[in-house]
Amino acid sequence: MGIKGSGVPEEDPHHLLDYDEEEDPEMDIEEEEPEEEPVEEPKPLPGHGDQFDAHPNP
Repeated sequence: MGIKGSGVPEEDPHHLLDYDEEEDPEMDIEEEEPEEEPVEEPKPLPGHGDQFDAHPNP
């Protein structure tokens, strides 16, 4: 941050682009996680799991 006037600001925008690309794949993984959860829920909830998921009442 101290070398801001040494031309580091020019590399700053470049670094941000690199960081964005790394965040893209991370967001994709997060979206895939919730997709796997609902797929696993309907499997173990043939009727018993539904009641437990709908309400934690026995």
